[in-house]
Amino acid sequence: LASTMAARFLRRLAVVTDADSAMAGAVAVRLANEGASLVLQHRGDAHAVERARALASHLVGGGCNALAIAADLRDPCTLGLLSRAISTLGPRVDALVHTATARVDTRSLDDGAALGCGALGDVRASLARESTSL
Repeated sequence: LASTMAARFLRRLAVVTDADSAMAGAVAVRLANEGASLVLQHRGDAHAVERARALASHLVGGGCNALAIAADLRDPCTLGLLSRAISTLGPRVDALVHTATARVDTRSLDDGAALGCGALGDVRASLARESTSL
């Protein structure tokens, strides 16, 4: 990673939330490639711990300063843990990538629209139509 990094985020600290997700992982790799130090927040369940730690290990192996920290963003008590983790890598946060979302298991729903889940599909379809008409 270090050999190909651009200088845009050199000596900058980024916090990436929900770091066990694929989207957050891709963003973290991009930021690391551009020189950022990273705090990778995750929810703390077994799956999240495994994925976030693997991502942090990969980034550290490539020369990035990165650490994974379990902190539930809904719980004020764990926000102190996140704050302390941030302070170990830098005096301030230069970038926050907030990819954390509420997770709804739509497989158990008979009608996704009952929770407004159908709207996202409509947006995706609309964007797909626009991109093919260019």
